[in-house]
Amino acid sequence: MSIKIAFILFTSLIITNCGSSKKGSENDQKKLDPVVDTMSPGTALVEFEVIEVTPAEDKNTSIYKIKFINVIKVGSSTPSIQKESIHLMRLNNEKFENDLLVGNKKTGLFNYEEQIQQFADQSNWKLIHITKA
Repeated sequence: MSIKIAFILFTSLIITNCGSSKKGSENDQKKLDPVVDTMSPGTALVEFEVIEVTPAEDKNTSIYKIKFINVIKVGSSTPSIQKESIHLMRLNNEKFENDLLVGNKKTGLFNYEEQIQQFADQSNWKLIHITKA
Protein backbone atom coordinates (compact mmCIF):
# COMPACT_ATOMS: atom_id res chain seq x y z
CA MET A 1 0.00 0.00 0.00
CA SER A 2 2.80 2.47 0.86
CA ILE A 3 4.42 1.73 -2.52
CA LYS A 4 1.21 2.83 -4.27
CA ILE A 5 1.12 6.08 -2.26
CA ALA A 6 4.80 6.74 -2.97
CA PHE A 7 4.25 6.03 -6.66
CA ILE A 8 1.24 8.39 -6.81
CA LEU A 9 3.18 11.15 -5.00
CA PHE A 10 6.21 10.67 -7.23
CA THR A 11 4.05 10.74 -10.41
CA SER A 12 2.17 13.86 -9.30
CA LEU A 13 5.48 15.54 -8.46
CA ILE A 14 6.84 14.82 -11.96
CA ILE A 15 3.63 16.05 -13.64
CA THR A 16 3.65 19.24 -11.56
CA ASN A 17 7.30 19.97 -12.38
CA CYS A 18 6.83 19.30 -16.08
CA GLY A 19 3.86 21.63 -16.16
CA SER A 20 5.72 24.47 -14.43
CA SER A 21 8.77 24.03 -16.69
CA LYS A 22 6.54 24.47 -19.69
CA LYS A 23 5.08 27.69 -18.28
CA GLY A 24 8.57 28.91 -17.43
CA SER A 25 9.82 28.30 -20.94
CA GLU A 26 6.82 30.20 -22.38
CA ASN A 27 7.62 33.15 -20.11
CA ASP A 28 11.29 32.92 -21.05
CA GLN A 29 10.32 32.87 -24.74
CA LYS A 30 8.25 36.03 -24.28
CA LYS A 31 11.24 37.71 -22.65
CA LEU A 32 13.52 36.68 -25.53
CA ASP A 33 11.23 37.88 -28.32
CA PRO A 34 10.57 41.57 -27.65
CA VAL A 35 9.55 43.69 -30.60
CA VAL A 36 12.65 45.74 -31.34
CA ASP A 37 12.51 48.54 -33.88
CA THR A 38 16.00 48.25 -35.33
CA MET A 39 17.52 49.14 -38.66
CA SER A 40 19.81 47.01 -40.79
CA PRO A 41 23.54 47.72 -40.68
CA GLY A 42 24.58 50.42 -43.14
CA THR A 43 21.10 51.94 -43.46
CA ALA A 44 19.65 55.28 -42.44
CA LEU A 45 16.19 56.81 -42.30
CA VAL A 46 16.60 60.35 -43.60
CA GLU A 47 14.39 63.33 -44.32
CA PHE A 48 15.56 64.76 -47.65
CA GLU A 49 14.78 67.28 -50.38
CA VAL A 50 15.13 66.84 -54.13
CA ILE A 51 17.30 69.70 -55.46
CA GLU A 52 17.71 68.74 -59.12
CA VAL A 53 16.77 65.93 -61.52
CA THR A 54 18.79 65.26 -64.71
CA PRO A 55 17.73 62.51 -67.14
CA ALA A 56 20.50 59.99 -67.77
CA GLU A 57 21.60 58.80 -71.20
CA ASP A 58 19.97 55.39 -70.75
CA LYS A 59 16.41 56.83 -70.36
CA ASN A 60 15.66 54.29 -67.59
CA THR A 61 17.39 56.28 -64.86
CA SER A 62 17.92 59.85 -63.81
CA ILE A 63 20.58 61.56 -61.73
CA TYR A 64 19.02 63.07 -58.62
CA LYS A 65 20.70 65.74 -56.54
CA ILE A 66 19.39 65.17 -53.02
CA LYS A 67 19.99 67.18 -49.85
CA PHE A 68 19.85 65.29 -46.55
CA ILE A 69 17.88 67.56 -44.20
CA ASN A 70 17.57 65.44 -41.07
CA VAL A 71 18.88 62.03 -40.04
CA ILE A 72 16.07 60.31 -38.15
CA LYS A 73 17.58 56.91 -37.41
CA VAL A 74 20.62 54.83 -38.38
CA GLY A 75 21.53 51.14 -38.27
CA SER A 76 24.65 49.72 -36.72
CA SER A 77 27.98 50.33 -38.47
CA THR A 78 26.41 53.08 -40.57
CA PRO A 79 28.84 55.84 -41.58
CA SER A 80 28.05 59.27 -40.20
CA ILE A 81 25.84 61.54 -42.28
CA GLN A 82 26.13 65.30 -42.24
CA LYS A 83 22.96 67.37 -42.18
CA GLU A 84 22.51 69.54 -45.25
CA SER A 85 24.92 67.36 -47.25
CA ILE A 86 24.29 67.04 -51.00
CA HIS A 87 24.32 63.63 -52.74
CA LEU A 88 24.13 62.64 -56.41
CA MET A 89 22.26 59.38 -57.01
CA ARG A 90 21.35 57.46 -60.13
CA LEU A 91 17.84 56.14 -59.49
CA ASN A 92 15.37 54.10 -61.49
CA ASN A 93 12.75 56.31 -63.18
CA GLU A 94 10.03 53.69 -63.03
CA LYS A 95 10.36 53.38 -59.27
CA PHE A 96 10.91 57.01 -58.23
CA GLU A 97 10.13 59.61 -60.90
CA ASN A 98 6.55 60.33 -59.76
CA ASP A 99 7.56 60.79 -56.11
CA LEU A 100 10.85 62.66 -56.52
CA LEU A 101 10.10 66.02 -58.06
CA VAL A 102 12.30 69.07 -57.57
CA GLY A 103 11.44 70.79 -54.30
CA ASN A 104 9.75 67.73 -52.78
CA LYS A 105 10.65 66.90 -49.20
CA LYS A 106 10.34 63.22 -48.34
CA THR A 107 11.54 60.65 -45.83
CA GLY A 108 13.35 57.63 -47.18
CA LEU A 109 15.40 54.60 -46.28
CA PHE A 110 18.95 54.83 -47.63
CA ASN A 111 21.65 52.17 -47.87
CA TYR A 112 25.40 52.86 -47.84
CA GLU A 113 27.50 51.01 -50.42
CA GLU A 114 30.93 51.69 -51.85
CA GLN A 115 30.99 52.85 -55.49
CA ILE A 116 32.99 51.40 -58.33
CA GLN A 117 35.27 53.77 -60.22
CA GLN A 118 32.74 54.22 -63.05
CA PHE A 119 30.30 55.92 -60.64
CA ALA A 120 32.84 57.65 -58.40
CA ASP A 121 31.11 61.02 -58.87
CA GLN A 122 27.92 59.66 -57.27
CA SER A 123 27.12 59.28 -53.60
CA ASN A 124 27.73 56.07 -51.70
CA TRP A 125 24.18 56.45 -50.39
CA LYS A 126 21.37 54.82 -52.38
CA LEU A 127 17.66 55.38 -51.87
CA ILE A 128 15.95 52.04 -51.19
CA HIS A 129 12.41 53.29 -50.74
CA ILE A 130 10.36 56.29 -49.71
CA THR A 131 8.49 55.88 -46.46
CA LYS A 132 4.88 56.84 -45.97
CA ALA A 133 4.99 59.58 -43.38
